[in-house]
Amino acid sequence: MKRILYIALTLFGLGALAYAIVGESAPSSTDGSPSLTTLPELEPPATPVATQTVQKRDFVQQIAASGVFKAWVETDLVAQVSGPVSSLHVEEGHFVSQGDTILQIDAESYHLAYLQAKDQMTRSLREYAAIALSSSQMKRGQLLRNDVEATVDTADINDRDALALFADHSPKQWIASTTGLTRNRLEVRRAELDLEHTVIKAPFDAYITQVEVSPGGMVVQGRTLMRLVALDPLRLDVPILESELRLVQLGAQVAIRPHAFPDEQFTGIIKAISPVVDAESGTCSIHIAIDNPDHRIKPGMFAQVEVETSVFQQRLLIPRDALLIRDDRALVFVHEAGQAKWRYVRTGLENDDFIEIEEGLSAGEELIVSGHFNLAHDAKVVVVQR
Repeated sequence: MKRILYIALTLFGLGALAYAIVGESAPSSTDGSPSLTTLPELEPPATPVATQTVQKRDFVQQIAASGVFKAWVETDLVAQVSGPVSSLHVEEGHFVSQGDTILQIDAESYHLAYLQAKDQMTRSLREYAAIALSSSQMKRGQLLRNDVEATVDTADINDRDALALFADHSPKQWIASTTGLTRNRLEVRRAELDLEHTVIKAPFDAYITQVEVSPGGMVVQGRTLMRLVALDPLRLDVPILESELRLVQLGAQVAIRPHAFPDEQFTGIIKAISPVVDAESGTCSIHIAIDNPDHRIKPGMFAQVEVETSVFQQRLLIPRDALLIRDDRALVFVHEAGQAKWRYVRTGLENDDFIEIEEGLSAGEELIVSGHFNLAHDAKVVVVQR
């Protein structure tokens, strides 16, 4: 108990001593009562900003749109003859050069048909030779021709066409037709084509896709076997609003940014403009050619494009981010002697990067382009980047 009292008295004594010291050192007011110490008012720190010098430059007006890559050259590979697949030399995604063998259809039956046609033609040739070498037959052929020419004018209407057809052929042609040689020659050629069609080759450099056959499988004439797609160059199809169509010209350069490679820019050329406007969308398709030597871009990918339409010489341009809208009025901030000064401006042409200033700003002034969103007029600033 005594200990607790001792501690309490000690604390009370220390408190009284502290009060006495503060009371003596504190300044008094005019009426003798002590007053509180007044701290000096602190100024707000300067806002860090980035600036750039306003200058005139050429303004490029652009049309921004998006499109889909397609192949300039592609085709379905269709079977010209029927039969089992004896060998398949490609798979999905394989690259083939023009003339490479893609697949083979069993050719045995077509080879036999070719030999039969040739044998029949040989028989007809022998018969033709026997008749042609007969001088009396040749003379008779000439006499028959003369008789026909004289008879055409007097023949009945039903016979006239047949007689004229005979008269239009030489004796050799007539003999060939009579012996079946003409027909046999056609049959041999048809058999040759069927035999050639059992070996299917690449018509151009391309990638293989949509393979629908397998070794040993049966194919039918007219069936699609696979698809061939060439990847260089590619075509980019872009729909353009009909109101902007008048600004697009053949041969114009186009900046292309594929969605798959957003940090890369490619250049294309407008090669074709569709003559038809889609009534539902109000757009017209333009076709842009783009080189793709490394085959990185694939058909079906999307891309953003910027089509240059007009170039306006020496316009006062500022970055889009430098312009602010306050109370429905356009303004910018300029840096003058450590302070931000706002300027109301009138704007002109615009694109995705720049805005033209027609009034309120002059070339050579130091425009604040960053750190200005919350600035007030005459606010103190410090330039950290120019």
